[in-house]
Amino acid sequence: MTQKILFVCQGNSIRSIMAEAIFNHRCKEDCKSKSAGTLPITRIDPKTKKVLQEAEIPLVKQKPSPLTYEKIISSKKVVLMSKNLPNFPELTPKKLIIQWNIADPLGTPVQEFRKTRDKITRKVKELIKKLR
Repeated sequence: MTQKILFVCQGNSIRSIMAEAIFNHRCKEDCKSKSAGTLPITRIDPKTKKVLQEAEIPLVKQKPSPLTYEKIISSKKVVLMSKNLPNFPELTPKKLIIQWNIADPLGTPVQEFRKTRDKITRKVKELIKKLR
């Protein structure tokens, strides 16, 4: 059975895109993830692309997209990348929502993007372990 995970942040240009790419890269056979933003912007941040490329993690057809009801209900688990995002108790049972507190590195030097990537990688590894 395929585990469907949805990563959500505000702009869907840095954190949730990173999480989607890292998750799909590490959990290939029985897992699939998507990402979405509550206020998605038009493109992936270039620093996101750079730090994923450095780690040899491919971005495969990913682009910022809006959070929709369909994305939420079709996911087994919803991972909110920060505390300032809305919780969706009316859409998804609380037990399916995972709250990560990862600061948005928007506007910071590339070193902060690397720290964010590394933190997300650790959390993704833990999540994959729990799913199996």
